[in-house]
Amino acid sequence: MNIAAQPHRRPSGFETIFLERDDYLVVLPEAHALSAYEVVPVASLCREPFILLEKGKNNEISEIFREHGLAPRVKFTLWDDYAVMAMVEKSWV
Repeated sequence: MNIAAQPHRRPSGFETIFLERDDYLVVLPEAHALSAYEVVPVASLCREPFILLEKGKNNEISEIFREHGLAPRVKFTLWDDYAVMAMVEKSWV
């Protein structure tokens, strides 16, 4: 058995069975205006300094922005989600 991310183009002859849905989360300081949203509009993230969480071919977040024709204001690119949370908590962005 192999578990992998779904490719953008599925080769013919393969069936896709979703095992689990993974929600994306936005990490914000407690008093941030966007923290009032239950669902944060993707476009609103482009008006703020952004810490991009990705490493190598793990570029799902960048792909979401591209699909919406948007470009975030990336200040840092990190691969450790705990580092992202610490930087947001300390207001380093």
